Amino acid sequence: MKLSRFHLQSLAFVLVVFLLVAFGPVGSNGDSRRVDPDGRGVVSQTSLTINTALQTPSPVYITPEPVLSLLPPKNYELSAGARVLAFAKPQPILPSNLPPIFHGKSAIVKELNHGIVLFEQSPEQHWPLASLTKLMTTLVSLEIFQPEKQVTITSEMIVAYGEAGGFSTGEIFSVKDLIKASLLISSNDAASALALSSDGESFINDMNLRAKELLMNETSFADPTGLSVLNQSTVRDMTKLVQTILSEYPELFEYTTNKSVSINEIVSGAQRTIPSNNEFVGQPDFVGGKTGYTDDANGNLISLFREGDNLFLIIVFGTDDRFGETRALYNWASEIY
Repeated sequence: MKLSRFHLQSLAFVLVVFLLVAFGPVGSNGDSRRVDPDGRGVVSQTSLTINTALQTPSPVYITPEPVLSLLPPKNYELSAGARVLAFAKPQPILPSNLPPIFHGKSAIVKELNHGIVLFEQSPEQHWPLASLTKLMTTLVSLEIFQPEKQVTITSEMIVAYGEAGGFSTGEIFSVKDLIKASLLISSNDAASALALSSDGESFINDMNLRAKELLMNETSFADPTGLSVLNQSTVRDMTKLVQTILSEYPELFEYTTNKSVSINEIVSGAQRTIPSNNEFVGQPDFVGGKTGYTDDANGNLISLFREGDNLFLIIVFGTDDRFGETRALYNWASEIY
């Protein structure tokens, strides 16, 4: 059968289309492929014409950097009850800036100038205060006595456990000097003398009343020395006391930065040297603190450190290594804040 020219052209066109489909640009599986503009990879496409999209450079998709977790790594465990809290400048919690494991009963680390709590462990745990009690004793003393008020030492004042300060019946000292002895060497006799120079029971009531005024609702006092296990508080409550002292009577902490102080016995005029029992004294960034220890409480410690514009308060309760634990927490806080 003789084909017309029209039929031949039609046949040629079909043949060309067939060849393009059969032998045109292919992918590895025989399909032409293009980049999915939504970024989902590639999709199959059979093309009857030359695909100009294949000649256009594929778009570059920039993968964002992975977000570092603000949670500790899975293989790191904070000690029981410990929490890393807010940072003024949030940072990822990496192994290099995780807080040290605290082995005591409770602790708190707070930057006071900005009011930022960096670390807490069991902050509401009631614990015997031991000689940290003397911070309230000396605060109340300054509120009810003049610093130069003279106190005569009686036998009742020196029956408390311990002989720190070397006080004897009949000696006379100023309230200010008794405060220094109470804070630096933690003299129980000096603290008793402050309380009994007024009325012992009334003085204890004043201590508890002051605690209520400061909203230290988890705090109670039974004696001015801290020997009683009934003198109890929490690290959060003691933070309130420290901040009040810094605001109203900063000299109390200023006394504690001295390696030793001299107190004067008024009758004889003799001077007595009272040494500090705080290992941080003499360290340039140490700006005050108070030690405490009894068999029931173990080691307690309140410490203040200044680094640049930051004022760090660290309180630890119930630890075998109060200075070592405090030093580790301070080093960590100063690095991450």
